[in-house]
Amino acid sequence: MAKIDASPGKSPGLWIAGLALVIACVVAIRIFTSVPQLGGDEEVFKTVDALFTAVISQDRPALDHCKQQLAAFQQEGVIAGNVAAKLDSIILQAEQGGWEVAAKRLYSVMLAQRGG
Repeated sequence: MAKIDASPGKSPGLWIAGLALVIACVVAIRIFTSVPQLGGDEEVFKTVDALFTAVISQDRPALDHCKQQLAAFQQEGVIAGNVAAKLDSIILQAEQGGWEVAAKRLYSVMLAQRGG
């Protein structure tokens, strides 16, 4: 009967494949869990701050105003599509009554912004 030798150093191809798998997993986690950056526009930051205030105070008119401002920023190319999509999903959650969860998600986005 054939004997399989799985001792270290005997199959470098398997070790390399395992390392490649680990690297691929780390990259995938980084891509799929990273928070989109708002960019450097001061008006965008002010609008997101106003959005946070609207969400935590459950102020629907203010939420609608922020939604319109953010849509204009996206149309003008001031914010990227992935940022707009993230903020839109948070706004939708608040519109559907998930104010507290939306506030937590928005707070996470705000905390994750890199200083510039």
